[in-house]
Amino acid sequence: MAFPGMGVMRATDILASLREAPRWTSVVMSNRALARPRRDVLVLGYTAEGHRDGSEPYRCHCTSTYVEDGGHWKLVQHQQTMAA
Repeated sequence: MAFPGMGVMRATDILASLREAPRWTSVVMSNRALARPRRDVLVLGYTAEGHRDGSEPYRCHCTSTYVEDGGHWKLVQHQQTMAA
C-alpha cells in the first residue's frame, strides 16, 4: 500500500498502524470507477472524503485492486493521492 506522507508500506507496518489509528466517523465515496481485467481481478478507482472528530476532512483519490481466491476477495493493492 502507498499513502501520502508515509510512502510504500509493508503488510506488518500497515497492521501495526491500524491498531493505533483513530477511527473515521464517516466516509463518502464519489467518482467511482470499476475495471475487471479478468474474471478474478477487480480494480476500483474512487475519491474518498473521510471525517474524524476534531480534524479537518481528509480527501483523496484512491485505487484498490482485489483478487478472488477460493471464493473470497482479497485486497492486494491500495494507493491514495491527496485531492486538492
